[in-house]
Amino acid sequence: MKPVRYIMPLVFLFPACASMSIGHFNTYQTAQTLPKGKSATGIGIGALNASLPMDGNVFFAFSPEGWFRYGVSERAEVGFRAYLTGLSAEAKILLYGGGPDKPSIALAPGCGYSRMELSDNEYYEMSWGILGSLPLIISVPLKDGNAVYFGPKFQYMLSSDYEIFKDIRTTFVGGFFGVAIKKGKVVYMPEISLFSYTVRYTYEYSWPGGNEKYTFKESGDILFPGLGISMAF
Repeated sequence: MKPVRYIMPLVFLFPACASMSIGHFNTYQTAQTLPKGKSATGIGIGALNASLPMDGNVFFAFSPEGWFRYGVSERAEVGFRAYLTGLSAEAKILLYGGGPDKPSIALAPGCGYSRMELSDNEYYEMSWGILGSLPLIISVPLKDGNAVYFGPKFQYMLSSDYEIFKDIRTTFVGGFFGVAIKKGKVVYMPEISLFSYTVRYTYEYSWPGGNEKYTFKESGDILFPGLGISMAF
């Protein structure tokens, strides 16, 4: 039987990893929407620090992503993001504002899917995760086309693997703060996000002559600093 002290942390590790690979921790965008018919593409890189139950921390120093966005109207845009192990679709709807010199508020819902392998010499799992994200973006313009942006963010993730952990449901509640620095056609966006999460799951393990099944609820925090670089065309 695999030692529980090794297996148990994986249930907390996977939601953090999958959420990072689906890419919904940082937003890398202000509330302003693209003009109709205009596009923007960009790349981002971040580092994740997550507190885990049983007094453990996990740190990932490299989390790359890329995105594409397209303005479908003067107040709405759609797009997608790609990651190492996942892909997500997203939209942005301008609720208030409408000019580069005015404060703006927007909703940016997104949904993504991720698959991840968790393994060592004795243990292997192929896990999946589906995550929905709903940030409220508030941006305030500064001089020379720059802006600060911030807001609350709610995320919900359903994940599982094929063998041990079943019905893993994780709720993320937090917020983000970033600065959009415009240099010509390029916008640099240093950003930091902080979340508290609660994970509920069922742990099940069978071996010849026995079976174990438990239901757990645990919580922790996630800090995600990152840098996004975007260009409109």
